[in-house]
Amino acid sequence: VPVNWSTSKRHMGRVVLAGTGNIPSRLMMITSSVLEEDTSEELLGRRQGVALRTRPEFLKGPHGIALKDLCLSVGISISADVYFTALCKWLLPKSDNLSPKPKHTLPGHACLDREIRAVAPSVIVTFGKPAFEFAVKSRVKFADAIGMTFWSEEYQCSVIPMQHYYYVLAKPELTERFYLDLVQASMLVAESEGKTVARVPTHYSVIRSKDELTHWTAQRLLDNTKLLSVDC
Repeated sequence: VPVNWSTSKRHMGRVVLAGTGNIPSRLMMITSSVLEEDTSEELLGRRQGVALRTRPEFLKGPHGIALKDLCLSVGISISADVYFTALCKWLLPKSDNLSPKPKHTLPGHACLDREIRAVAPSVIVTFGKPAFEFAVKSRVKFADAIGMTFWSEEYQCSVIPMQHYYYVLAKPELTERFYLDLVQASMLVAESEGKTVARVPTHYSVIRSKDELTHWTAQRLLDNTKLLSVDC
């Protein structure tokens, strides 16, 4: 993919999507790969013998629409507030598409690096492991990274890893995870704009035995705690 790729169109026999949104932008979203629903060029009909087809673009299918709706529910407008792009901007075979290997993503590295530096985001949301590992050089397992916020030394911004947005419609508990992470992204963007953000006090404890768990649970009941997060 050319470093300065900026228009969604066919390139070397396949549809290659281009990033969309404002440059610069405080919030950037990077998906590891694109979905078939976004690269499709469905035939709508013909006018004076010319075929009319849908335009390939990010987030035009059901999964993308669901993500847009979820973002709106936390105060993020993808069309107005986000620069959206992909690490692998072309459709891969189904067996590799949701988790592309380094050999698949390497052709897009230079282009994505150029995009991030041009956008200069305060917060990057990544969808899928490859996009996360591109933005943050971390040894944390991707499954453990979900729900955390990282700092990218390379791009000097916060990074929030999420599952590929394909899974936003998969299960209610996954939708809830997406929602919570998007709330965090919204708060970080607000803070980067100098706004005061009210945060819930957190108290972290490591429980090593049944007795400690019993005592901890009793204390939470006495405190009338409303929000708990448990990592087993």
